[in-house]
Amino acid sequence: MTKITLFAQIIQRLDRSIFIKLVKEHSTDKHHKGFDSWSYLISMLFCHFGKSQSLRDISNGLRSATGNLNHLGNVHPPTKSNLGYQNKHRTYELFRDYYYNLSKHLGQQAGFKQVIELITNNFRWSCNTISELYKSRWQIEIFFREIKQLLHIKSFIGTSPNAVMIQIWTALITILILKYLKAIAKHKWYLSNLVAFLRINLFVKINLQKWLDEPFIKKKKPPNLPIQGVLFDF
Repeated sequence: MTKITLFAQIIQRLDRSIFIKLVKEHSTDKHHKGFDSWSYLISMLFCHFGKSQSLRDISNGLRSATGNLNHLGNVHPPTKSNLGYQNKHRTYELFRDYYYNLSKHLGQQAGFKQVIELITNNFRWSCNTISELYKSRWQIEIFFREIKQLLHIKSFIGTSPNAVMIQIWTALITILILKYLKAIAKHKWYLSNLVAFLRINLFVKINLQKWLDEPFIKKKKPPNLPIQGVLFDF
């Protein structure tokens, strides 16, 4: 048993030093006192992990778990109006750049491998050109499939172009985290099952790695008790 929630342990796997560096580059905390970029990122990750459908869902969900936010990195629970303001004014480029940096970081830790062999009858293009075209097309397919199936994004919590882009990039960060967790787990997770199980256990206090490896409690075999013989046989 641990004193830290699953959600907090997941957040601790993220490289915050990279995020802080990007925050300085984009100056996203310059005029945003009281609710910094890190708190906003955690709020959006909670939105995706918790399947929040509105700004109110995010705000109420995090504010109701105030006692369990101590290990998330000095995160301040947002208000609905605070989130709405951030959606409009905090640039999506911060989360885009963090996604690409995080992809390298988590990929190295989990040992992601690149699972293909391509066959074509086009002999005019180079192998690299063909592989890049296939890769780009496949990434588009994966993007829409995972956004729809894993996170079930059917509506956006903000209507401005910046808010939409933030929700998309933080969704991609969430999927990246899920793939990382799947890669380091001994249990053979399906991503759809993993995100569903995490959703209902976000604030459960249990060791993350142990939970990933053995999500189900194994039933113990009953003890071998001696069988009493029949004294009288009628």
